[in-house]
Amino acid sequence: MEKMKLLLGIVIAFFLCFVISGISNDVSTKPPTTVITLSPMQPGQLGQLISPMFCPLPVSKVTIVKLEGEISRSWSIPLEEAFKDSSCKTVIAWIESGGGGVSETEILSHRIELLKKKYKKSFIVYTEEWMMSGAYWVACDADAIIVSPASMLGSIGVYMQREDVTQQESAAGIIVYTFRSGDLKNIGDKHVPMTTKEALFWQNMILKHYKDFLLQIMVNRYNVFDSVYTLHNKAKADSSTLMMELIKVADGRPYFADEALYLGLCDKIVWLDEIVDDYVSKGYTVDTLGSK
Repeated sequence: MEKMKLLLGIVIAFFLCFVISGISNDVSTKPPTTVITLSPMQPGQLGQLISPMFCPLPVSKVTIVKLEGEISRSWSIPLEEAFKDSSCKTVIAWIESGGGGVSETEILSHRIELLKKKYKKSFIVYTEEWMMSGAYWVACDADAIIVSPASMLGSIGVYMQREDVTQQESAAGIIVYTFRSGDLKNIGDKHVPMTTKEALFWQNMILKHYKDFLLQIMVNRYNVFDSVYTLHNKAKADSSTLMMELIKVADGRPYFADEALYLGLCDKIVWLDEIVDDYVSKGYTVDTLGSK
């Protein structure tokens, strides 16, 4: 009996050794387990994780720049601010002006051309009431000229005035002595009677600026005038013919909106609020610089 117990104990001992050995071998063949400890999330980390998923789309903006009064080269400052805005896709210059000096007008026009070339954005000019002379010169730099139904524009031409007070001074017994190095050194002096030579100088200068005005219009709006001529005359015209047609229009008179559209001086007649509503309906935001 004692022998049977001893034999049974030996068998059980061997069996346990076998089982333990199998478990040990099985564990040794499994890859090691990595324990990951999660630390509490710091403030702001959640936003960093989800912000790329919910980042708002870039805003597309239209900027209206209000420009009033006499033409000034300083108008280029708010215009440049609008052009430089990366979110701005279209710049609208809202001009209410009767014109200004030739030099100021040409300088402003040149600066606008540089802004368009540098930033490559759509540029529109709008007027609600009036856009005359130099203001229309500047408008011709736009991709489109839009006017309100109540507006007037044009007055294409150049003029100057030269005052002569010599008769009043003579009647009052006033004598003005002038010393000059040449016949035209004191050109424009109101205390000296105007000579034929001076008159020819002024007239030639006016004609030169007038030619520049016509070229500004023709170069920038050639396709519009070409289309208008073809529509009205059922025939194509060469550049010389179109220039002669422009000269007929450019006699200094202002035109009502419907007349200007018929002649090709503008591209569309619509109120500003309708322009704004159209852009908003397309998902743009509309901002205004200058006078509201």
